[in-house]
Amino acid sequence: MTDENALAVRPPAKLGRPTTYTPERGEQLCRAMESGLTFRQMRRINRRRPGTWISPESVYDWAEAHEEFRQRLARARKARAADLSERPLELLEAVNPDSEFGGHRISKARSQAEHMRWLAGALDPETFRENKAVTVNVGTQIDLGAILPPRATQPDREVT
Repeated sequence: MTDENALAVRPPAKLGRPTTYTPERGEQLCRAMESGLTFRQMRRINRRRPGTWISPESVYDWAEAHEEFRQRLARARKARAADLSERPLELLEAVNPDSEFGGHRISKARSQAEHMRWLAGALDPETFRENKAVTVNVGTQIDLGAILPPRATQPDREVT
């Protein structure tokens, strides 16, 4: 005599802490992201209030588990990318090249602008990532010697 309940397969017990996700908390996080805050900045702000910091891993878990949050997070990332794509021009226009240390400020502004462009591409690759694809036409021969610059530092060597 076997007991049917003893043979039933039970789902594994959930391990770990219960989720802290609520739609309100997800919306708050997305609004903070749209305003330009990074996870690191959010952590710095919320360090004074224990229990309010959300780890990036939790955010990705929430996005995997909740479709509405995943869509809202995607919209927040696109909005942040659009904001980041506009800021480099403002940053570069604000630099006065005629001031003392103007050249250094221009260099710093260029670096910051390039990073913002890269970050916008990382947040929304469909819209802001540069196309670095190379197209090769197999039916055409290309003379690489005419395209590539000559080597000035190394003498010609024979390959044996």
